[in-house]
Amino acid sequence: MKPIFRILPLIYFIGLSLFWAAENYMSLGVINYVAIVAAVALFVQLIVKHKVAGLVTGIVMGLFCIYMLLAMLSDLAKTKDITSGTLRFMAFGGGLFGAGLIMAIAFTLYFAKMPRPIRPA
Repeated sequence: MKPIFRILPLIYFIGLSLFWAAENYMSLGVINYVAIVAAVALFVQLIVKHKVAGLVTGIVMGLFCIYMLLAMLSDLAKTKDITSGTLRFMAFGGGLFGAGLIMAIAFTLYFAKMPRPIRPA
């Protein structure tokens, strides 16, 4: 696997976390510390590349993306009138979290195939 494809999922999720923090600050004026901590933790993972932390992070991100896709489908089922705004919402969310799910799978597979570190005796 080429080096850029190894770090692309991490960069995607760091960008998603920063987008989340910026969106909360610009729309509500609230500092989202959870998003900032997520971005910092992902940045540390980008540098350290710890196998177990990478597997856990990939699985959690994948489950989050699945949850968000199902939440969007639930909102669509509750909608009585499908408008252009509804279609834009579904396209944006589906693209964002669909790509996130693909990135989470790639992220998890990369860390699952990573060799175990050799510990001195």
